[in-house]
Amino acid sequence: MINITQISKRMAKASLLLMLFLAQSLTSRAEVKLYMEDFTIASGETKTVSLMLDNDAEASDVQVTLYLPAGLNFVAGTEAKTARIKGRSAVVQASQKTSPDRWIILETDGTIAAGSGAIITFDVQSTSLADGDHTITIDDIVVSNSDGDPINTSSWATATVKALGIANCTFAAQASSFEIAEGAEYQVDITLANDGATTLAALSGKLTLPEGLEVVEGEDGYFIYTDRTPEPLEFKFQKYDGYMTFLLSSSNNTLITGVDGVIFSFKVKASHGLAENTEIVLSELRVANSVGKSAEANEGGNVTIAVTNSTLVQLAADKAAFAAYQTEQKAAADALAEDGDSEACQTIISDAKDDIDAIVYDEDKTLDENKAEVDAIVAPVAEALAAQRAAEQLAADKAAFAAYQTEQKAAADALAEDGDS
Repeated sequence: MINITQISKRMAKASLLLMLFLAQSLTSRAEVKLYMEDFTIASGETKTVSLMLDNDAEASDVQVTLYLPAGLNFVAGTEAKTARIKGRSAVVQASQKTSPDRWIILETDGTIAAGSGAIITFDVQSTSLADGDHTITIDDIVVSNSDGDPINTSSWATATVKALGIANCTFAAQASSFEIAEGAEYQVDITLANDGATTLAALSGKLTLPEGLEVVEGEDGYFIYTDRTPEPLEFKFQKYDGYMTFLLSSSNNTLITGVDGVIFSFKVKASHGLAENTEIVLSELRVANSVGKSAEANEGGNVTIAVTNSTLVQLAADKAAFAAYQTEQKAAADALAEDGDSEACQTIISDAKDDIDAIVYDEDKTLDENKAEVDAIVAPVAEALAAQRAAEQLAADKAAFAAYQTEQKAAADALAEDGDS
């Protein structure tokens, strides 16, 4: 008798084994692939890149066709095998076919053990590669074993190369804001991140200053050089009303050094006309490399630096403090009043408060000096009130005395009797 349950179990087991076999087979094939990793390259830069091979079985011959984007050139003669390719007779060759951007790379008679990593390196150079992302197509891929049988799973692949053009350069202020007192100086430091663009040879821009702020001329002119701007790089400038244009360059295309940090500085001095809150603006920023290619920096955007006039900020604070002091001293004058004060006493206090209100803050004096003017009004009030009250009390006492005299005379008259001698 057929045991349906046993047959079902056996079929299930067989199916599972078949699935595992297929999965292992697919996994094995999926692991044999040739590709390139994405990379970046700056304008004018030469970079060494690699063909990568992930293989779970020993490989021998490799053949591939590369299609490079316009402006990215293969450097002939730079192709070389890595330590992964064994065998003294193993040779790596490259040849150009039909068009400037197509190259055939061939490795023969080598042994590549199972593993992963670079097997072939070569150089590419960015000459006129447009800024942004580009695709390298890796086509006609053949990875063979020692019997000449292909073992790779895909005949093509792609890699992305990002052109770090000079348009990727970014200017910024090391400090995005600062405070400055009238009559004082401040050094503004400007940084440049050129994101791998290592062949910069010039930069230019427009510097706009607010009213009340001027650039101070130093030993080397209006701009301060850094270790990123070696001689004979030199600033040239033209001053206009409210702004100046500048250009940093040299006659022999001397390169700007480094890829980040302070590129130049300048000092500004504040005068009385500086607003409480304003800004310095660097605009029309451009860079150029040693082969004459130029582009806008900061993606056409400006660099703004907020400027606060600390003298005006302090003046506003002093004025507010003085107004509060005026209010406080008027209250102190009110506190000198007493119940039953005469109109004359009330007038003394009222006049003093009016005099306090009439004082306008003198910007040529300090806060304490302005407060002293208030004190000069308040201080005599108590004395004036005391004198007025004393005078009023004396007058009252004299009136009472005269009335008492009259009263006592009347009392004396009352002592007389009719018929007195």
